Amino acid sequence: MRLIQIELCPFAGFQQRTVDFQPGLNVVLGENEAGKSTLVNAIKAVLFENTQQGKREFTPFAEKYIPRGKGDHAKVNLTFSVGSDVYSLSKTWGAGKSASLKLNGGASWNDDSAVQEQLNELLHWHPAVGKPFCLQTKTPYSKQRTILKHRPKTSTAYPP
Repeated sequence: MRLIQIELCPFAGFQQRTVDFQPGLNVVLGENEAGKSTLVNAIKAVLFENTQQGKREFTPFAEKYIPRGKGDHAKVNLTFSVGSDVYSLSKTWGAGKSASLKLNGGASWNDDSAVQEQLNELLHWHPAVGKPFCLQTKTPYSKQRTILKHRPKTSTAYPP
């Protein structure tokens, strides 16, 4: 998977922010409170967070990612490629909650469960294996070793 572009509109402290990724390794640098963690959290949210959350799950999400006093929703658009296929992913949480995934010039998925199922397949992701290692931020090495040590023995190494 290669990230091409992400748009936060709005998400956390950003009303509108677009970031273009270049081929190869991208390093995000900035001062404190510049939005580095927000960018990582937006990528994790659009790839893994359900838009059809119940109140119990949604309240902490809303407190972190819906801009206070500036709206009733959070939205992230992500363009990425897997092999030669380019996908457009859009998720909205809160008012107007929705999820869509479109293969440029091809198929589309337009409900949260179908979108997540397709993403899991594209990313070769399984909850027991992939999530702790996707987009590592500040997980200590010792915790990473513990997670690896206790993962299910029946899991498949990803990517294949």
